[in-house]
Amino acid sequence: MDIDMSRSVSLKREIGLLGSFSMGFADVGADVFLAIGIVALYAAGFSPLAFLIASICYITTGLVYAELSELYPYAGGAQVYGTKAGGDILGFLMGWAILLDYVLNIGLFSIASAGYLSFIFPWLKGTININGIVISRIGLAAFTIVIGLIIINIIGIKESSDFNIALVILTIVTELLVLSLGFLFAFNMDNFIEQLNYFGNVDPIKYVDYTGLLDVKTENFIYGVTLAMSSYIGIESIAQAAEETRNPWKHLHRAFKIGIVAVVFFTLAFSILALGVLGWETLSEEAYNP
Repeated sequence: MDIDMSRSVSLKREIGLLGSFSMGFADVGADVFLAIGIVALYAAGFSPLAFLIASICYITTGLVYAELSELYPYAGGAQVYGTKAGGDILGFLMGWAILLDYVLNIGLFSIASAGYLSFIFPWLKGTININGIVISRIGLAAFTIVIGLIIINIIGIKESSDFNIALVILTIVTELLVLSLGFLFAFNMDNFIEQLNYFGNVDPIKYVDYTGLLDVKTENFIYGVTLAMSSYIGIESIAQAAEETRNPWKHLHRAFKIGIVAVVFFTLAFSILALGVLGWETLSEEAYNP
């Protein structure tokens, strides 16, 4: 059977500005809840500063993506930009790097999401035994979350985008409500100012290979900054769907900028609120809890 190779097949452009923004915010906006405890363990009372410094990398990366996605509005994001800049080999390496990034993030954030659910449903903290094989219930819940999202994506980009938009709107409304009530009724300014006396954790922490070039608390703070960068993972997802976005030359650029502002605002606001309400020591107690 002859095949007409001249026919081009294009993706359906079914994502608008809100859908693009929601894609970026959904991938990044909730990361602070994963990082806030572990960052407090290392950066102590200067956790907001650690998040602020980390946000500089996020902002610059996001603005670069905004410009490149407008110049090259093709599916693939970093893989496309790498190919344009350095040829097929660089594009190949960047494509696989992004794929590895996604695989790791899927595991990391699904476990974190299931971990938060375990505080609502305590029975998730246990294990189940199937023919001698012990399975973590949190791990099983994370697996279920991933499978559910895969199914939604298989159904179609429009359905996936609509689901994303609904969750993002719910998330933003909830976060604004929590921030408003938190700062009005729970935030303690004296407690927050007291936290500023602790620039980095003064105690050595396992898993950290200290250089000895600086004192322990300074090295802990610097390490906290690197961990704070995990709060800003996922902005590239907007560019990944460039060929499925309506009017990409206009919407992608705006979606990146709106997403950057929203993510940085919520990240810094929650890190400040948490210190004023709980303090860094209380936050760090759950640093390794999924």
